[in-house]
Amino acid sequence: MPGAANGTLILIGGDEDKRDARTILRRVVAECGAGEIAVITTASSIPQELGHQYRQAFGDLGARHVHVLDIRHRDEADRPEHLEVVRSSAALFFSGGDQHQLVTILEGTALIRQVRQSFAAGTVVAGTSAGAAAAGEVTIFNGDNQGLIRGAVKHSAGFGFLPGIIVDTHFVERARIYRLAQALAAGLCPRGIGLAEDTALVVRPGGSAEVIGRGVATVLDAASLSHSDASAVPAGGMVSLEGLRLGFLGPGTRFDLEAWAVDDGGSRPSVPAGTSPAAKRGVVQQMRALFGKSKDPGGTHSIRR
Repeated sequence: MPGAANGTLILIGGDEDKRDARTILRRVVAECGAGEIAVITTASSIPQELGHQYRQAFGDLGARHVHVLDIRHRDEADRPEHLEVVRSSAALFFSGGDQHQLVTILEGTALIRQVRQSFAAGTVVAGTSAGAAAAGEVTIFNGDNQGLIRGAVKHSAGFGFLPGIIVDTHFVERARIYRLAQALAAGLCPRGIGLAEDTALVVRPGGSAEVIGRGVATVLDAASLSHSDASAVPAGGMVSLEGLRLGFLGPGTRFDLEAWAVDDGGSRPSVPAGTSPAAKRGVVQQMRALFGKSKDPGGTHSIRR
């Protein structure tokens, strides 16, 4: 069940602010008490560049020390020095890139076992873009602009930090609602979370979550589907489904992953108190774009950094 571990999980939709207000990265530092942070760049095709960016950003925000683990091959993940960094860090941060590559390299290694042990013991685990997409029970990739075409959406096992949930990122900007909908309709998982860029979901032990950043978190529940032909349509055919339950959560919204419902304490204003005008405009713009055309016309790659 969500929140079974004692650690806080921070899932980021990608392209988070690394230079200005840095709201989300600032929260990562705060959640780990400004302790040591290990940045794992395995998913990225530009690990040195990303490692430098995060070392600078987290360092500027007061992190005690920032380690960068650029693990390219499975055997590297079992090195004692890498395991010691994971054990000693207060936060473990997975960068963006290719989530399938990330899981393929690390799953089954001593390093990911240590990550799970640390998370269970209370260490903060965070991920952006591919790093967030790998956090669910299943990770999906490909299918931008073709999300309801059977066979266009690929999937593999995720790290399972959120059992029963698929996480997708760059969700608004690349119009990925269709591919997540198909994954749920196909029975890969009953529920999904889509995160816009510069938007994060902070998940506490027990499943209480909070949306932070400037965009929208979309929550999808397939439990009430009244129709899905995802298993009957031939490859290349268009999937039809009806009855998918959707929710759109702006910054400041609290959501209970166990109950799959907004936790409003009995009442909640339409726009959270303290939300900046820029964040309010961002929510409106992204809501308008949610069902619009993706910025990425290719749509045949996995989630990028």
